[in-house]
Amino acid sequence: MNTIISKGNMKLGKIPNISLPPILSCGNKVECAKSCYALKAFRLYPSAKKAWLNNLDLYNSDPNKYFGDIDGYLLKSKPAFFRFHQAGDILNQDYLNRMKVLCRKHKNVKFLCFTKKYNLDFRYKSSNLEIVFSAWPGRNIPKSKFRIAWLDNGEDNRIPKSAIECPGHCDVCGMCWNLSKLNKDVKFKIH
Repeated sequence: MNTIISKGNMKLGKIPNISLPPILSCGNKVECAKSCYALKAFRLYPSAKKAWLNNLDLYNSDPNKYFGDIDGYLLKSKPAFFRFHQAGDILNQDYLNRMKVLCRKHKNVKFLCFTKKYNLDFRYKSSNLEIVFSAWPGRNIPKSKFRIAWLDNGEDNRIPKSAIECPGHCDVCGMCWNLSKLNKDVKFKIH
């Protein structure tokens, strides 16, 4: 069994990414499940479901292999950008710590990760890892140095007017990999 890395999709374009199954890896069983775009893909695309479940099973059984496969991919492909979790979320502190090690090793790659796991220890992350807290309507967001990705359902009045609306096509925009430098949040329309 190998880690399955996607070489892109319609929204990300040709940006490689690693995903895990939604809900199972997120730990958010109720609050965002109704509007989870990744859950829709999980149900509609058997190949995505199989890949994401494979990745979760592999990490749980052999985290060294899981992250070793990502490391090997990055060494071979040398992408400019990489996204953690187009679907799913950081599983636990060990997972995050291994992400940090990987990012420090691959300084020439810009990494991006959206997360709802606010309680993890993000200290000592490398500057090439952009962590963005995901905010769903009604969910409390802790004060943090990290930028926020707002889910815009038209009802959440916490979204800053300065938040940049996602235009889609990450491989053309690339804004989310630089939110901390831009000092801006991003908002996504429900889709």
